[in-house]
Amino acid sequence: MHVFDRKMTSYKTQIFGTVLCIDGRNVKVLVARTSGCSSCEVASSCSKAGSREITVNAYNDCESDLKIGSHVCVVMDSKSGLKAVLLGFGLPLVVLLITFGLCSALYISEMTACLLSLLSVLGYYAVLFHFRTALSRNFIMEIADNTKCDL
Repeated sequence: MHVFDRKMTSYKTQIFGTVLCIDGRNVKVLVARTSGCSSCEVASSCSKAGSREITVNAYNDCESDLKIGSHVCVVMDSKSGLKAVLLGFGLPLVVLLITFGLCSALYISEMTACLLSLLSVLGYYAVLFHFRTALSRNFIMEIADNTKCDL
């Protein structure tokens, strides 16, 4: 669900979950990630419909006392979500296409060009994995006060 925050003048993405673990201000929250077709009328007969539970790390900036099992609202800036999609899917596609284009321009065989393109994407993901700690500072999820969330 997307909510417009007037104070911050930005869109926020919110999702509800259950607190699993509390470590000071850091909270692990179990959220159900549902597919877009979960609201479809024929979802029960479709094999692609469903949801899966994932654990997210969130920062607790609220004054309320959280307990394990509490239901909370996790909020993230929508720009961060778009940045994550770009880093995870958009740039690897660009790397793949550029590598394949360069290999084709250099008259390298198609099989070798494909292998080099896939290896370049693998290298891209290895670099992302190496810098995951630094990148995680850019993607901050926070526990919001439940009175500020749309229920």
